[in-house]
Amino acid sequence: MHELSLMADLMRKIETIARDQKARRVTRVTITLGALSHLSAAHFCDHFEHAARGTICQDAALDITVSDDTGDPRAQDIVLDSLEIEPGDGAAGGEPTGRGRSDGPPADPSGARP
Repeated sequence: MHELSLMADLMRKIETIARDQKARRVTRVTITLGALSHLSAAHFCDHFEHAARGTICQDAALDITVSDDTGDPRAQDIVLDSLEIEPGDGAAGGEPTGRGRSDGPPADPSGARP
């Protein structure tokens, strides 16, 4: 059940970023799974596909990196590294955008925690 709340939080963040960028849809999501996040890439992918059904993220490609650094301050996190979007009317373009942690406010692009 823990994965469901993490995924719901992640989807809210993705949808907020996509909405702010006036995206038509999200085409790619790049994630880092912390070494202590207790999720494998395959398990995360299954949960993401389920959570994305019927959303702006449906059919988005996933790029997943699994960290093995247990000393990283984000070792327990699912880190949203970037999004690629298909622009909607008035959107800037398909540039990668967004960076944040699924457990709190967006992270600094340098990787420092707030």
